[in-house]
Parts: sequence; C-alpha cells; structure tokens
Amino acid sequence: MLARSNKLTLSAHLALMRTGHEDEFLSWMRARRAPLGKPKNRAFFRVTYSHTLLGAPDGNYELVIFKTSFEHKAKAAEEVTLTTETGRWQVSGYQMR
Repeated sequence: MLARSNKLTLSAHLALMRTGHEDEFLSWMRARRAPLGKPKNRAFFRVTYSHTLLGAPDGNYELVIFKTSFEHKAKAAEEVTLTTETGRWQVSGYQMR
C-alpha cells in the first residue's frame, strides 16, 4: 500500500497509526527519504498549534517544522504533525517540502 505512493495524506497517516501499522509508516518514511541521502543538518524552525487540519477531525494538533539539509537536497522543510487523538501526544504525520 505505501510503496505505491510518495504522498500520504494526513488522514491516511492517522488511519495507519490507529490501526497499529507503525512498521508500514516507518517503511514509507524511509523509502521517501532514501533518495535524499543522509541528513547533514536539521534545525528546529517553529511549532504551530491548531485545532483543525485539512482532512482530519477537529482535535489538538501541533505542527513542528525543521529546516533540514540532506546529502542530495540542500534545502528542505520537514513537518511533523503531532496529535492527542489517543489521549497522549504522538506522531500522526510527516511531510517534506
């Protein structure tokens, strides 16, 4: 399922995490980042709190953004989405720009 697409929506991330397929999520992340090479530098950029996210139910979300450089991509922004959907903060999404 994950190997066929380089894009995964937030709702798909949430669904994967709810069903306990964390190994598939991690495999997808590794495959997506592999062509970029190893990270050379990663620096915290900002965190934003939101009660709403496109394609996801209303809830508590934090979007944590890092400015990252990789061996084969000099400038990238990694966005990690955190949610309290299960009653504790956990990673529910990842996107690179």
